[in-house]
Amino acid sequence: MLKFNKKEVELFFYNEILSSFSKEAQPGLIRTFDKNIYEIEIIIKILNNAGKTENPTIIDFGCGLGINLMILSKYFNCKCIGLDRYDEFDEIHAREVGTTNQVVSRLQQFGVEVIPSNPITYKFENEIADVVTSFDVIEHFNFPPNEYLANMINAVRTGGHIMVGTPNQAHIFNRIKLLFGRNVWEDFDYWMNYNPFYGHVRELLTWELKKVIESMGLKHYTIHQSSYPLYSRLKMKFPRPIANVFYNIGKVIFLLFPNLNYYNLIAARKK
Repeated sequence: MLKFNKKEVELFFYNEILSSFSKEAQPGLIRTFDKNIYEIEIIIKILNNAGKTENPTIIDFGCGLGINLMILSKYFNCKCIGLDRYDEFDEIHAREVGTTNQVVSRLQQFGVEVIPSNPITYKFENEIADVVTSFDVIEHFNFPPNEYLANMINAVRTGGHIMVGTPNQAHIFNRIKLLFGRNVWEDFDYWMNYNPFYGHVRELLTWELKKVIESMGLKHYTIHQSSYPLYSRLKMKFPRPIANVFYNIGKVIFLLFPNLNYYNLIAARKK
């Protein structure tokens, strides 16, 4: 069985992974680490429940920096493959996290196999993965995700799982923004001035994400919902004890009204 210990995974992230990035990039990575650890814990549970604990194979479509893959590869001894076109890390963008070569090199140092190709069209020849993931990708599409999801399904073994995570358009933060007349989409200046535009095009509601998965013939799935940004933001603004109090209040609200959560993650089994 793969043992998931949150504190140990956090230590690995802070001691091993964070130090491989520039100081300028580290605050942003820390802010989103609650999301990484949330996703990794679900992956480990799926692998344990399926009995896939000896060097399981994981493919991440649109892996980007690949924080999840680095942890799963080096800490949990999984065979990890990252698939991404990597144009977002072109030198022209001067990203704090590094250029394409630096991002790919970092992943390889952590034992991740990198395929620099377009995940929308790339096709694996065989069903090789126990779990195929895609986090924060489909909301960027200006076209249907069918071909992309079909490629994910074709890469996973029978009995394996695909996992798709994407923001919930109707989350509580968006609802509050609308009350105050704020736009819930991308920053206006970013949309106006950045070309190419890499922002969100179509976020989904919970029932829409379910419908997308069902349209691909996947009927056996579970929905996981989280509001990980809440705790990250609270920790930035308040001492940890106060942040914990507010966070626990938030957890009660999200338990009563799950569709107010920020993030939807669906895990579907291929039969």
